[in-house]
Amino acid sequence: MNMNPADRDIGGFFNLKDLLSFFPELGKRYLGAPKFAELEDLFKPLREGIEPFSLKHVELIQDREKKYWGFLTFWKIPEISEADLKPLAWAFKGLKRKGTDTSIIENLFAVIKNIEVVSCILRFVEPANYAIMSPPVENLLGTRGSTQTDKYFHYLSDLHELKAHYNFNRIADVDLALWSLARILNADNLKNEYPFSGVYEAYKKTSNHVKTIMARNSLAAVYDNEPIIVARLLCDTDPILGGMIAGRQLELAINNLMRRNGVSLKTHDRDGKLIDKSIYEKLRDLKDKQVITPGEENDLNAAWEIRCACTHPKESRKFDKELPAKNDILWMIDQVAAFIENYQIALSLEAQYLGS
Repeated sequence: MNMNPADRDIGGFFNLKDLLSFFPELGKRYLGAPKFAELEDLFKPLREGIEPFSLKHVELIQDREKKYWGFLTFWKIPEISEADLKPLAWAFKGLKRKGTDTSIIENLFAVIKNIEVVSCILRFVEPANYAIMSPPVENLLGTRGSTQTDKYFHYLSDLHELKAHYNFNRIADVDLALWSLARILNADNLKNEYPFSGVYEAYKKTSNHVKTIMARNSLAAVYDNEPIIVARLLCDTDPILGGMIAGRQLELAINNLMRRNGVSLKTHDRDGKLIDKSIYEKLRDLKDKQVITPGEENDLNAAWEIRCACTHPKESRKFDKELPAKNDILWMIDQVAAFIENYQIALSLEAQYLGS
């Protein structure tokens, strides 16, 4: 097995490239043994510029007689004329992943009206750089995009990343491996059947690169929100993490408000060394300067206690070495959100790392 050290974790190894060898069996079971290599040969003249793109190729991809695959089981192509395809007649010659292919994808989509069908055509014309965007793989990776074509570009980018990480030869093969993985993950019978059960266990027990892309894509929608909203959204699944994020926002907001009002963030210790003030000292100073009210100081001190209990409960004053309840964390998030809104404090996720 060709193992990538980046995918090593407790429990063993996971290598997406190994899934490519499972496609013939899984394709036979669930797709009727598609003949992809034969289709690639039929579309090769387009890539080489030997013949123009025409209705002949539209019929080939539809394959009404199911000689090569069951296209019409999954997709439908609208009525198209030769005139519709004329602008694309020689557009596939020397097809590449980026740059000049942007227009061909947009133009092909304008005619076909379905990005998955567009992806099918491109996959067989140029399997080295294109792949079919099917729901099982798309859902596995959590692919996003503002438009269908934008979504396909993101999808291809993810597959190129996996191609490099797992040393695949072609993007189309990355797709076949991902489809096989999605098939195993979505079928309870395969999870318990050798050799698919071994793949399932390896995938489940490793922090592999497929999961990295899936998490990145899935969390992108969440992290499009304001940081305090992210904290609230996380509370249903991981309230402690939500509390940690809200606590960081509270700390940044307090520092921001102190700077705006000319209140020093530093103090001297017993040896005269300049050190950061504690949050309790900062809140007291803001109250003494009449920037915040005594009631706000009390509420924010209580919110900070909840933050401390989320981060290191053994040192918490209030929660006696126990993690705070979800309702306590939600209350804390509400206090922090109100504080940020009332004082018009602008924070970003980047600020968490810059410390501003």
